[in-house]
Amino acid sequence: MKVHVKFPRDQVLRNAWIRAVPRENLTVTENSRVCELHFMDEDIIRVATHTEQATGRVLTVPLAHVRLRPDAVPSKFPDYPSYTS
Repeated sequence: MKVHVKFPRDQVLRNAWIRAVPRENLTVTENSRVCELHFMDEDIIRVATHTEQATGRVLTVPLAHVRLRPDAVPSKFPDYPSYTS
């Protein structure tokens, strides 16, 4: 199942997302979302990791809800139809 993420609240990052999405006159609302397919794989956090101090063992747990890196900007728009921009 694909995840759709809300536009960030931080205005600088939100503006970067708006510039990145190839839509002319894009209006972002509370309901606006971007699909995870438009982000680089390294921008998506799917697991949490923790290192045990005593043993140095790394524990990895899948997240129930994926997250984005704090500076992630959508960048993948392959074959985007020109009539939409």
